[in-house]
Amino acid sequence: MIKYRTKFLVNFIKYREVEMRHIIFNDIPHTHEIIINEETATISFSLRPDLNQFVKELLCGTNRHADYFEKECGFSKFIPPSESSWGYGKVLSLVDSPGNSWITWECKLPYKPSWKKQDEISASISDLTTVISLFEPKDETFDVNQFFAIDLVVVKSHDYFNGGSFSFFYSKEVLDFAATIWNDGEKYSAVMNSMKKFYAHLAGKRLSYTLRDDFYIGQYQANVRCPTFRCPGNCACISPEHFTREDSYGVRYQPHNVDSKVQQLTLLAGVIKLANMARDASLRR
Repeated sequence: MIKYRTKFLVNFIKYREVEMRHIIFNDIPHTHEIIINEETATISFSLRPDLNQFVKELLCGTNRHADYFEKECGFSKFIPPSESSWGYGKVLSLVDSPGNSWITWECKLPYKPSWKKQDEISASISDLTTVISLFEPKDETFDVNQFFAIDLVVVKSHDYFNGGSFSFFYSKEVLDFAATIWNDGEKYSAVMNSMKKFYAHLAGKRLSYTLRDDFYIGQYQANVRCPTFRCPGNCACISPEHFTREDSYGVRYQPHNVDSKVQQLTLLAGVIKLANMARDASLRR
């Protein structure tokens, strides 16, 4: 068990302590899936109905976090998720999914977005993933567990514009999958290609040979279970926060020199792609 003290300036939650299981150490119920489509530069968040209701309850009230961004930073007005599109300037749109009880919110990244729009996209995703991290599923038994979770929490609004830092968690299943494909160049090329396509789309330019060499997937301390991800920049990368040989555990990833939202979203594309591939592989068994 890990004890989290989470501060989130939204609605009736001002200060909350949560005792919760975590995907690093525990199997926890599958409540959401984050999926990328590199061809359309889209990030989709598919939420279980009870989680989607939780998101609505927390983000549909007074949001002082949004007030700061709107008044002090000139963000577009925050639209709560009671609408078919929400976020700072309708960043996330509801996807019609007939026959599927889960609710999917889609973030289609614009081509070469302005700095302001990049910030609005990142802040909207941050609000969503912060609320997801507070959700406590009530399942006593379950067949499918959570593989991946993003931590894009904004601790203080005035710190937000300091680069594009974020962290995330892989469960042991994703790390085990990473180890099995380490020598499969085609599969890891798919991960790198997703980052390249997101970067080219967001930066609005074709990749030179020099830039192509800046995309890299390596091993953290020669451990094939723990890949590292790098994109163009001053060694802009994300890797495990600690070394572990415990094959029964997942791991948290921390960024290094992620100085822009383009780098943030580019790296997100790669880490989400690997998690998607691990999920697909588990469903084929």
